[in-house]
Formats: sequence, structure tokens, C-alpha cells
Amino acid sequence: MSSASDRSLATSSLPIISQSPLTTADTNLLSLLIDNASWVWFPEDTTTLPVAPTNEQRAFRKSYVYPKDKGTPKNATIIVAADDYYALYVDGVLAHEADPSHTWEKIEIFSIPLPVATIGGQATPPGPEMLLGFRVVNLQNTAGLLAAIQVNFDSGQSDTFYTGLDQTWLSERFIQENWEQPWFETTPHGKRWSPATVFTKSERDPSREGLSMPNREVTVLGQLTLSPASSGSGSSASSTGVARVPGTAIPIPGSDGSRGTPCGSDVGGIWMSTGAFAGTIAGSAVLSLVLGALVAILVMQRVRSRSKKPASSLFMTHHAGYSGYSNETTPGRPLYGQQ
Repeated sequence: MSSASDRSLATSSLPIISQSPLTTADTNLLSLLIDNASWVWFPEDTTTLPVAPTNEQRAFRKSYVYPKDKGTPKNATIIVAADDYYALYVDGVLAHEADPSHTWEKIEIFSIPLPVATIGGQATPPGPEMLLGFRVVNLQNTAGLLAAIQVNFDSGQSDTFYTGLDQTWLSERFIQENWEQPWFETTPHGKRWSPATVFTKSERDPSREGLSMPNREVTVLGQLTLSPASSGSGSSASSTGVARVPGTAIPIPGSDGSRGTPCGSDVGGIWMSTGAFAGTIAGSAVLSLVLGALVAILVMQRVRSRSKKPASSLFMTHHAGYSGYSNETTPGRPLYGQQ
């Protein structure tokens, strides 16, 4: 399900356009964060929340479906506080890189364009939903994610939601590759994510913790421009010559004109006809049998070769070092050293 293209999107930051003063709408959303939102965290089994394991990270996903009666989404204002620091992804694209110097009391506000990317500078219709991804690092003691979001539409209407509002904020300890991509929730790993634990006001109360916003400004981000000739599931050029943009869904019709069967690296965005899908499965099965036979032959040859060596060399053990993803997607390991 993964691809180099998706990883490239996840590590390519949206450009910073400007720093703007808070508007009345921003101030109201900030009040919503302090008064209504709740801290959330992964439901740990080794510590008593809100205390969480030291020097470890957890991931959070929130899928927001655009209402059909408010028009086309124009942008989103995202207010975040994290204990201790975080990275933010919108529709699979990095919006804010993890900053270890960030302190848990600091509140930051971002204005995110929708959709987050364009093809050759040309606007594209947004998909049916927006996917937010947060990777939060806890350095010691208490941990948590606190966020409030306002989605603005071209009709002049808006919609808001925040952490603790419901059980749709999902979390995970073991962070798989491409976890921040919109299509990830359809994978076996994505379906196993758990609802985040919501802290009660007696456990952590945002209005009593001294949260602050030193610069009182909004970081305004621009769209990521993709080339029409780019390829891969994150920004793929289809057989129709139309590239797929993060936050959009461009299906490839089947030969009979139907939407066909979902498959490929982007479930929900890439489609093919039922016949083509069956042919792909059959071809994969034959290829697997051929590769299996070749591997068996090579193993037998290696066994014969090793049988001629001294017995001591047959039982040598080799200790491999840690191999895994980079810190961005390391599955449930401490930030320092090996797990």
C-alpha cells in the first residue's frame, strides 16, 4: 500500500506564505479550544494517564466529512497544543514539521488551503473529506494532544470540531508507514486504530494550565504545486492523463463505463474494471508460483554448498541491528536508542 510518492508528499512541507494577526473568527476558535476541547491521548496500558511513557511518540488521525449543504471548502484554521511537541499532516501532506524546541504550553494557529495541492497551479475540486494526522512526542510525565479546527466554505458558512468532541479521533502506538495518508484507514493496519482516550477536566483542564500564544499570529500556508507528469499514488497521473491530488478523488472508470473495483495503492481513489482486477490477481498468483520455485532452487543449492563447510560455520549467529522507519514513522519505539 505504500509508495515513494506518498512518502515524498508526507515530507514536503506546505510553503509558509505569511504571518497574519488574529481575526475575530480566530479568537473565537481559540476560546473554543480553551473552554470546550479536551486533551486526548492513546489508551496506554503501561502507565496511568495522563502520564505516558517517556520519550515515545503516538499518532492520531481525524477524518472530517465535508457537509454537502455548505458549499465548497475553501480553507481550514487549525489550532494546536501538544505535550510535548508534534508534526501536523493535512490530507497526507506535511503542514508543520516536528520541532523539539516546542514547549507544551505553546498554542499555534495555522491557516491551511483546501485542497492542499494543485496540479500545475490549476485548482482542482476537493475530495469528500479532509484527513488530519498528528504525530505527538511525549518527553516526560503528562502527555496529550489538544486541537480545534474550523473549516471555511465559499458560501460564507463554517463548521468547527475539536478533540474530545466525540470518539472519531483515532490513535495508535505502532505507527506504520503511510499512516498519515487518507487511504490508510482502508488498510488492515488502519482499521485497527483505537479511539483516543479523552481526559476529563479533573485530569487535565486546558483553561487552568497556563496555555499561551506568544506571538498572537496565524501562520498562513500555501498550496503544494504538483507536476501533471508526476506519478505515484500520492500524486499519480492516471491512464486518462489526469493527476491525482491529495484531498481529491479522481476515479479511473472501467472499460464498461462503471467505476469498477477498488484496488492499487490508493483504495478509494484508483479504480479498474472487474475483469482487469481478476486478471491482475491471476497474473500475480502465477508470478508468485514462479518466484517460489526459483527461491526453492536457490535455497537447496545454498544448503548443499553449506554442508561442505566446517560444522562450526553452520551455527554462527549474526545479530542484526535495528532496522525500521525514520523517526517520522518509527513503530512505537523510544526516540533515543533501540527498542
